[in-house]
Amino acid sequence: MRRKKLKRHEIISLISLAAAIFAAAAGNLHNKKGEAPAALLTPVEPSARSEAKPTYTLPADLLRHPLMAAPIEGEIRLQREGYCTSYNTGNRQPNYVTWTLTPQRLQGDAKRRSSFYEDPELADDAKSLLSDYSRSGYDRGHLCPAGDNKWSLTAMIESFLLSNICPQKHTLNSGDWRVLEEACRTWAAEQGDTLHIVAGPLFDREKSGWLKKRVRIPNAFFKTIVNLRHGKEKGIAFIFRNTTDDQPLQQAACTIDEVERLTGYDFYAELPGALQARIESENHLPDWTK
Repeated sequence: MRRKKLKRHEIISLISLAAAIFAAAAGNLHNKKGEAPAALLTPVEPSARSEAKPTYTLPADLLRHPLMAAPIEGEIRLQREGYCTSYNTGNRQPNYVTWTLTPQRLQGDAKRRSSFYEDPELADDAKSLLSDYSRSGYDRGHLCPAGDNKWSLTAMIESFLLSNICPQKHTLNSGDWRVLEEACRTWAAEQGDTLHIVAGPLFDREKSGWLKKRVRIPNAFFKTIVNLRHGKEKGIAFIFRNTTDDQPLQQAACTIDEVERLTGYDFYAELPGALQARIESENHLPDWTK
């Protein structure tokens, strides 16, 4: 069958018709202002949005070593096998001691010592002496506890250096302070994570006394604890008065920000700023005990 040849005016009419159809289709995708139609701009419902916290990838070496605070004027930094110390020669005791506690470090058979030792790295006029504590009415209270150092004989012995010790009321040392030490070991074991811990004394300059006019007596003690497990980062702190009062963990718990306010120290300064700000503002004990 022979096809009919279209005339010029018929071709022009077909082209015009196709253009009109295309324009109509385009009008369905844009409103008068050239904007996409409302149906395409419908926001995602809140229930469908992601509420996940930002995650951080931290260098492996940062996770392994004790985290020092930002430098403190006049401090002496002492490196030990199981901890690091920021030492204050005026108070003749640490500003703080920092260490990592891992499930692996809970293993070992190094025995607790019965003797304390003066620190040979410190000058006589800068360090505390065994005689300072004799008949003082105060225990030689560990900051990094002996129970966290059973993994190494050297670490165990060094935990008994007086540069890791502060004057502490016996009731606190053998009571609530010990309860927190044991809780940290439980958290490390049960959660299978590395804990970054910092402990130190707090002073009221107008009310704190002295041992033998040489060693300042703390009015209170702090401990900050951070878990940097990827995606599960969290932090908490505790403050205990250096008294004979009963101070359960729920009562002593606070934020790391609060400890920084009292000490003037900048803890965990090596962490990314946003992560540091978040974990230092947290104080939720159930996150650690569940």
